Parts: sequence; structure tokens; C-alpha cells
Amino acid sequence: MVENQEGTGGDGGGGCFEKNDITKGEEAVEITWVNEVNKERLPYFNYIPTSFVLGDACVDFSLSRIPPETCCSSCVGDCLSSSSSSTPCACSLVQAGNGNGSGSGSGSGSGGFAYTRDGLVRDDFLEDCISMSRDPKRQSHSYCTDCPLQRSKGECWVLAPCGGHLRMKSIQECGNKCWCHKLCGNRVVQRGITSKLQALSYSLTPAFLRLFVCVFYTPQGKGWGVRTLDKLPKGAFVCEFVGEILTTHELSLRNMEMTRNKTTPARPAPLDAYWPSHPQNHEQALFLDPTFHGNVARFINHRCLDANLIEIPVKIETPDDHYYHLAFFTTREVNVMEELTLDYGIEFDDVANDDFVEAFRCLCHSKFCRDLRRSKTPVGSTFAFSWTAPEREVWDLEVQHSDRKQETHETIRHFALLLRCCWK
Repeated sequence: MVENQEGTGGDGGGGCFEKNDITKGEEAVEITWVNEVNKERLPYFNYIPTSFVLGDACVDFSLSRIPPETCCSSCVGDCLSSSSSSTPCACSLVQAGNGNGSGSGSGSGSGGFAYTRDGLVRDDFLEDCISMSRDPKRQSHSYCTDCPLQRSKGECWVLAPCGGHLRMKSIQECGNKCWCHKLCGNRVVQRGITSKLQALSYSLTPAFLRLFVCVFYTPQGKGWGVRTLDKLPKGAFVCEFVGEILTTHELSLRNMEMTRNKTTPARPAPLDAYWPSHPQNHEQALFLDPTFHGNVARFINHRCLDANLIEIPVKIETPDDHYYHLAFFTTREVNVMEELTLDYGIEFDDVANDDFVEAFRCLCHSKFCRDLRRSKTPVGSTFAFSWTAPEREVWDLEVQHSDRKQETHETIRHFALLLRCCWK
């Protein structure tokens, strides 16, 4: 077993992690790491608690741009407390106003805050978010007429259609211009990580010895992951996704350079919740990249459909739709030492053609795994899963959607080849 030691890092080079804490004191709690398998250490990166702009990204935190009607100037103490003020909190009105059913905002379903007094996401709000993210028919997706992802590829003469972006509800927290207390119940994400987490390295033992039994895969490890050392209730904030704020063009150039250098980047996260409804220019189509600068979220592994975390946009410093905090909340109660997982929203049949997502074989062991490249167990096999009717329906819809999407891309490729022939 390899435990973290002062001055250790990844890739065999000099390290940057303090003893027993990969955050180097940047968070309110320590985050330890342990490798119970081999001598591999954490990959080399700089831990940061908040995201920052690399170069061209347009992110304006100016207080003058925040409309006064969106700030609670009459609140004293805790905005969630009915005794704090006789006037309704302006932030709660913004939260309620965003929940108009269009999918572009948030709203709690009752016209109030998204949080409870216990600091958890309201159950009705959370269930709406989960339902939208797990929709097998993708009715919660919107499509760009001029998608920044396709635009960044530079193929201006034949652009592939937008693959779709999940419409997500958002949370409006009290900000720097609000008069309430810094411990106000509507300030959750901005207070940072409060749960005890641990980065760990997975054992390369055979699949049948693991907690998640799956006979469809050959024995392979998932690399680093994150587990909780506390029991987490449903709706609890865990951490936010932190990294460098890049434009799609900057990220594309970085990935090309890393490909030339034969290095593997960390998974970036697009801030694309509003791309279809609010067309973005070059400086406003943004990604968060934790490859060189990031936080513990860079180690959270993917799990198809039934992950125990969900990402929710949270607005704090700016009213702009193209930038927000990408916060992770629990979808159910999570036990001590249980791994934390997130559905990346990847359609694995398209990963090979995606310039921003590194292709990988999914090892989530979920019954609803979307990686159709895996070998399928024969129907009569002893090891076949026992599906319930709803589970089978969800899986069939996923497969049908994947097949239709693959057919669409094949048609586009054939059309592109035809155009090239005509051009010659």
C-alpha cells in the first residue's frame, strides 16, 4: 500500500502534495489519498479550490453588472429563515422566476429557494433534475443551430449537426452584493467542500472480486476514484468541478498539442446548459479543464444512468448564462466508504469522433451501461442479468436512440464523401 507522503506527485516526477492532504490546505477539510494496489502515485497537477480564466474566455465578475433587483439588500442573517425579513428575499424571487417550465432555469417547484434549512437540495427540485438527466428519450435536450463544438472543428463547409445539450435547472445563490450573513442557508456551494473525501486507486483484481459484479467485461482497473468517509444524505453538496476556464478553441488547441506529445488530458466539462437558447460567440462557449489545475472532482469516475451524484449549475457571481459553477449533489443516500460516481452524459458510439472527450471503455458495471461495444451475454447464459420491465424498457430506448444516432452520422459521412468527390 502506498500512502501519500510529503513531496510526492505523479508520473515519477517531483510532487506537489502535502502529507495527508492533496488540497495543500486550500479546502476547509483535508482530502487524503491512498493506493492499496501498487506504487503508482497521483498524476501531477496543481490543486485549486476555484476555477480561473486561462486566456480568451469571457467571464465578468464585475459587481456593477449585477442588477440590484437580483440581490437581497433587505435580508439580515439567514435568508431561509422566515424571521430574517418581512420582505421576500430577492434571490428567492429570482430562483422562482427561473422555474418557468422552459428548462432554462431552476425553480424549486414551490416558488422558493432550492435549498432546505439543512443545506440540502429540495427533494422536488432534485427529482426534477434527476428525471431530466436520466430521460432515455432525450426530450430534455436542446439542439444548437450553430453548435460551438462543431464550429471549433473548423469544418465550415460541412458541419455535423449538434449532438444535443442537456437542459439543466440551475440554483441561484446569494452573492457578494447581497446583505445576508455569509453563513446564510442560500450560500452552500460557495462555502466549499465540507464532506470528508478520499482519493483512491482501484485494484486491478478480476471483475468477479469487485463490489460491482459484471461478467461482461474482461478484468480492467478504472484508475483513480473518489470515495466518501462520511455518510451523505440525499441532496447533499459534495464538491464542484474546478479547472481552467477555456474557450472551445483553446481546448481544441490544447488537446491537439497533448496528442502530439502523447499525453492524456483529464476529462473537461462543458458549460453548455444554455448554448441552444442563448447562442454563444467564441469567447462565451466555455469548458472547465482540470488537466493542469483542478480539484478533487477530476478523479470522480463515470457511471451510466444510476450514478449517486448529479451536476447542477449554480449561479453566484455573475448573471451571465455562459458561466456558472458546476456543482455535484448526491442523488440518494451514500454510505461511508462508498465510491462517488457521476454520469458524464457520454454517448459511447460517438466518443471516437469527439475532439473533446478521450475515448475509453466503460467499466461502470451498471445494468444501464451505454457502452455498446462491450460483449453481450447470451440470453440463456447463467450470468445474464435479471431485468425488470422498467429496466428493460429504459435499456431498449437507449439502444434505439444510439442506433438512430449512429445511422445519422453514417449518412453525414457518406454525404461528406460525395461532396469531396464532386469538388474534385
